[in-house]
Amino acid sequence: MVRCTLLLCPLILSISSVLWMAYKRHLARVAVAPESRYFQRIYAVVSANFADPVSPEKAIYHGAIPGMLRTLDPHSMFFDQEEFRRHAQAVKGKHSGVGVELVYRDHQFVVVGCHSHSAALRAGIHPGDLVTAIDGKPTAAFSVGEVIDLLSRPEGTDTRISIVRDGRRVDFNLKTEVMARKSIPGITWIRPRIAYLPILVFDEVTPAELSEDLEKCRQQGMQGLILDLRDNPGGVVYAAVAVADQFLRAGETILHQRGRAFAAATYVATHGNGGYEYPMVILVNRNTASAAEAVAGALQDHDRAWVLGDDTYGKGLVQTVTSLPANTGLALVKSKYYTPSGRLLQRPHYNSLGYYERQPAAHRVTWMTDSGRPVYAGAGIGPDEHFAPESDRFQSSLTGRFVFLQFAGHYLDIHPTAANGRWQADEATLRDFHGYLKQHNFTFSNAEFARHDDWIRQHLRQAVLRTAFGLDETFELLVTTDATVERALNALPKAQALLESARRNPQHARLADARWCGNPSCR
Repeated sequence: MVRCTLLLCPLILSISSVLWMAYKRHLARVAVAPESRYFQRIYAVVSANFADPVSPEKAIYHGAIPGMLRTLDPHSMFFDQEEFRRHAQAVKGKHSGVGVELVYRDHQFVVVGCHSHSAALRAGIHPGDLVTAIDGKPTAAFSVGEVIDLLSRPEGTDTRISIVRDGRRVDFNLKTEVMARKSIPGITWIRPRIAYLPILVFDEVTPAELSEDLEKCRQQGMQGLILDLRDNPGGVVYAAVAVADQFLRAGETILHQRGRAFAAATYVATHGNGGYEYPMVILVNRNTASAAEAVAGALQDHDRAWVLGDDTYGKGLVQTVTSLPANTGLALVKSKYYTPSGRLLQRPHYNSLGYYERQPAAHRVTWMTDSGRPVYAGAGIGPDEHFAPESDRFQSSLTGRFVFLQFAGHYLDIHPTAANGRWQADEATLRDFHGYLKQHNFTFSNAEFARHDDWIRQHLRQAVLRTAFGLDETFELLVTTDATVERALNALPKAQALLESARRNPQHARLADARWCGNPSCR
């Protein structure tokens, strides 16, 4: 989340966990460090001389404290009351708002999806719409964080959203509501006895959802699993541990955790998979982060799953959220985590916005899985098999400018009842799309368009179905046309070979712990 900050002074550690009024009450009876006295003096000068009245809440909670935390790492942050409320809801798998997902691109807020059964989807907001105003105020005047706050207010809040679609403005009057979204949308059987399960995030309910789905898979004779962690940002670490526990053998190491002020901890599988084993492929990409990386790393180190996709994000930090007075909170990185083999997943370089730079890792440290396969540390999880569908100029231009999403909204405005689970782009739809591109000044040749015929049809299907049914209910409809899932199906024999190798080596936990304890890089 992007925040505007006032650069008052970063050195205010002694007051970061109390409110401003409490700080004032304590000044008279506690010894104050020189740094805090320096901050107090700066604040007094600003408060007395700034052109407009200074709000202590804004200066401290939204300026000084976030400014201090940003000097530490991109993930430690202060939650005001509204942010802390949303965080508590998200951990429990609930969210309040209107149900839109946005990206900020080229100084515009673009809708990339609406959640199924949300107020936004029911009202007719479409992916590709540009959000230009909220409650009558232009979004150009807001930061990204402020827009998120306005669209995620408590249940029952009236919210007016103005969008631009095909050059015309449309206004929607919505009421925010609590949405209980599943972190695992459900099982898709993509081949006889081959299941596909996506995990969108790790929250408190994820382990129970997975246990229920795996039981259904057992009852239906599952013989192979594709676990999709692409675009999973992570979440609650203990949820990730409980998820990995359901795939590993009891006693196998899942995660090591170390921090300066906290005792080292090792998490192991306590319940285990009960002997229920099958070949398994895990899908990852550059947005697979944090707890999702921990799950992929644990299963990779124990040769339990074949990992396919792109290098992951590289966030190996453990955060704790501390409740503070007045329903505020502090999220602070307290330690780092390591995979069973001892790999630190943290990517070392990030820019001022908190995004990790994807620099070549020329000096990666090599580690070994239980069977002796090389894996690497220092830049997230490196997949066992790299696969990212290639794109040329024509394809990148269309996806980068959200053209499929915008056309889908245009198409459904004209054909509101056309979409169903069997919808495919026919020749008439292709001609309409060709004309739409020309109308919006895209430069391409007819030969380019014809060469990408299948690819265009797939992306039109994805965009139309997501627009019609929302983000949460389209996994089953779209998975059969996903090139990465198709590649994962072809990789299942490799996963089977890993599983057989693991069965020949019953000393997983002992070997992993020996490597961890004996390697100085883990300390």
